[in-house]
This record gives sequence, structure tokens and C-alpha cells, in this order.
Amino acid sequence: SALEFHDNIFILQVGVTGALRGQVLLTMNEENAKEIASKMMMGMPIEALDEMSRSALGELSNMIMGNAATLFSSQGIAMDITPPISLFGDNIKLQIDIPALKIPLMENGKEKIGIFLCVTQD
Repeated sequence: SALEFHDNIFILQVGVTGALRGQVLLTMNEENAKEIASKMMMGMPIEALDEMSRSALGELSNMIMGNAATLFSSQGIAMDITPPISLFGDNIKLQIDIPALKIPLMENGKEKIGIFLCVTQD
């Protein structure tokens, strides 16, 4: 199946290996990405999604996915994660063979981050 994103979108892609395998995508619009990067960098103003701010967002994905791996491990499900890949642009179309389950993280009734779980269990 294909996932299509139209407006300026920032995507972090993290591979999942082990008992669970596939990809997890964290998506956010440009403004949310800048705001979150600024918070990750102790309030430093972010004008553009440069290498430093993208690195901070990559660290966020490592924190989220590292916690998820720990939770699954405590349930006896071993999984590892790959370093994140970031994409930024508009009209991005991704082809993924595993159907995506989307979990929106909301703030004040608006989506802050979209989490797309494209994982399967062997």
C-alpha cells in the first residue's frame, strides 16, 4: 500500500527487526517539527529544519522507539531498531508492503505527530 503526504512534511523512518519487523514512521508538519526540535534543543529558536534540528528530531525518534523496544522486551517480544532516516518535502509517496496503522498524537485537538506502524510479527 502507498502512503501519500502532500504539504511540507517531516518524516522520521525507523526500521524494526526481531520478532516484530517492518518500519515505523513519525510524521509532523514543518511548524510542529520546528517547535519540537526547539524544545529538544532547550528552547533554541529554529528557523529551518537544518542538520542540527533534524538530528534533534532523530534523537526524539530514538527515545520513542527505544522505550517501545523496552516495553515489548518486558512482554517477551524481542525487537531492535535501526538508526532513523529523515525525509522532508512535499508530495512524498512511500510504498510499504505492510499495511499501516496510524496513531495520531494530539495536542489541543490538533495532530502534533502521526505515528504509522508498518510492522508484522513472524
